[in-house]
Amino acid sequence: MRSLSLKLILAFLAVSLTGVGLVALFVSGQAQREFDRFVLDRYQLDLIDELADYYATNGSWQDIGTVLIANRDRRGDDRRPNWLPVTVVDADNVVVVGGGRGGERYELGQRLSRVDLQPSIPIEVDDEVVGRVILPNSRPSQVNSPDSPEQIFIRAIRRVIMYSALVATAVALLLGILLARTIANPVRELTQATHRVAD
Repeated sequence: MRSLSLKLILAFLAVSLTGVGLVALFVSGQAQREFDRFVLDRYQLDLIDELADYYATNGSWQDIGTVLIANRDRRGDDRRPNWLPVTVVDADNVVVVGGGRGGERYELGQRLSRVDLQPSIPIEVDDEVVGRVILPNSRPSQVNSPDSPEQIFIRAIRRVIMYSALVATAVALLLGILLARTIANPVRELTQATHRVAD
């Protein structure tokens, strides 16, 4: 009967470990994807606000490329993303900041088609679209840095998931032991009674 109890405990433990492992893997991956999307959206909004403020202050896009590079270099230590190369076009869809996305490169003064502008985000000042920005496909480089606040947060989330999985496994093991004993005891008694009858 001891072997039956052991087999039941190991079966419960295997099922529990499989379930907990799959849940932990799914939650960890989903948390990473959702947090990446959140960070990217936040940085996109920051960039668009910065561009809208620039246009509202200057009334044109003149020297915007130089200003973006200067701002990027100035705040390089606070782990804000390196947005360049981005592409900024004016209200007439003419490139004022040449960048690229997915290997494409747009030149200054190039007029972009509607197809080129499909992934763009409008820049509005006083409810008027004064330009558009096309962002790179990849995530901002500083977000990938192991010492970035974003990656520190993700590591903390993964630690919590791991500790939760360990606690869930321990609880499952205890429940497995209790259930195995509950199931094995009547079988043991039945076996002993059968032996007595046979004797």
